[in-house]
Amino acid sequence: MSPRRVVATLALACAATLALASVASAATTAKLNIKLSSSKAGTSKKPKAVKLNFELAVDTDDGTSPPTTKETVVSFSKGIKFNSNIFPSCTLAALNSKGPSGCVKGSKVGTGSALALVGGSPGEPKPSTTEALTVTAFNGPQGKSLLLYLSGDTPAAINQAIEGKLTKASSPFGYQLDVTIPPNLQQPVPGLFAPLIDFKVNTGATLKKKKGKKTVKINYIETTSCPSGAAGKGWPFKADLTFANDPGIVSGATVQTCS
Repeated sequence: MSPRRVVATLALACAATLALASVASAATTAKLNIKLSSSKAGTSKKPKAVKLNFELAVDTDDGTSPPTTKETVVSFSKGIKFNSNIFPSCTLAALNSKGPSGCVKGSKVGTGSALALVGGSPGEPKPSTTEALTVTAFNGPQGKSLLLYLSGDTPAAINQAIEGKLTKASSPFGYQLDVTIPPNLQQPVPGLFAPLIDFKVNTGATLKKKKGKKTVKINYIETTSCPSGAAGKGWPFKADLTFANDPGIVSGATVQTCS
């Protein structure tokens, strides 16, 4: 091989190595934003009703397409109480067979929206095609889960519920919600991934229930204290994400100050 061809070959090899390094250096980011409607906390004897505004955005630090989420675990601070066990509930089967009309009155606990890329894979340019989804949240059986019904029509018809299991969590958190994305939503077509880049849900339903001769109002979410941490008083929140087409875990966190 001539010296000129050797130099050209080495140049191509270096260019390929730099390209691979560029792709590998892209870091996935998760921006979590959770706000309660009131920063003034209630007490265990006098809990305060609140609405919870949730948003999770997934991106990369170099603007390429992020990986596709397969599981998200959201942790909610101590001092926040879910009364989901008291509310009417719906089932995953009813939602997937009949949609929201198949759920009983009072089981709806929130609404929101989501946005997914169509065809994006890690390291590739972001695709221009997106799927906008509406999100309706329902209380799951015995209050042990939150069901999220996704509905969209362009470019694909999507009408499907996903389940988040609601359980107690260890300090400094009180609850955690473990949401698994079904494989068919991760890859609508085999090999074609659909990264979810933005997810928003607002929750905060109320329920009127008779207690003896009185009618009392029950809140889906309440605050019972304002915990203290290293950074002062506040409600910490965290989201841990794992992906279908990328290793590792990416986390996002936020704290809302309270009093």
